[in-house]
Amino acid sequence: AVRRLTHDSGDDWDPAYTRDGKQLLWSSNRGGNYEIWVAASDGSGARKLTADGVDAENPTATPDGRWVVYASANPAQNGIWKIHPDGTDAQRVAAGTLSVPELSSDGRWVSFVDNDHGRVRVVALDDGAVIAELNLTLTAMNLFQFGRSRWVPGTSTLVWSEYDAQAAVMTLVAQEIVAGRDTSASRRTLVVGTSDLTHYGPSYRFT
Repeated sequence: AVRRLTHDSGDDWDPAYTRDGKQLLWSSNRGGNYEIWVAASDGSGARKLTADGVDAENPTATPDGRWVVYASANPAQNGIWKIHPDGTDAQRVAAGTLSVPELSSDGRWVSFVDNDHGRVRVVALDDGAVIAELNLTLTAMNLFQFGRSRWVPGTSTLVWSEYDAQAAVMTLVAQEIVAGRDTSASRRTLVVGTSDLTHYGPSYRFT
């Protein structure tokens, strides 16, 4: 049965559940700018988690529930951030025009789109050390539309959306990620889309 979880007049979007299914995370501009909000799984007890002040979006939580990871577009502090669920100890993991973070199955790595350089990057959540950099097909379209990634559960395989300029279609591409090793030979195309999939790319999750 479909039921509504948020009831504010503001824009609520890009929801995610914590791994235990007990809390709902999302981004909302109900306070005037986009911040990360958290509530119980049924939407009750909503509270603002971040104090970005400009634009905090794309929340995702570590498997142990210790951190919520999100993207900030605040020019003074843009990048990928992590914060405790009680709103304390916010730390920047990586700086730059970065978006749509996604945590690996074990929560040690975070992948995201590096819009400045047209690539998907993977860094260690603990200290921001670079694990992998995966170049995207550059087009005239905004890179925010491409590269959103998901990790296949229980593996180190990353899947992301990419635009095939020659065929003019969106595709889903997979590659195994191994720290300190070039794994580009493992890259493969999983799904070839259609020419109308050109706005944000597919939004998908693996179960």
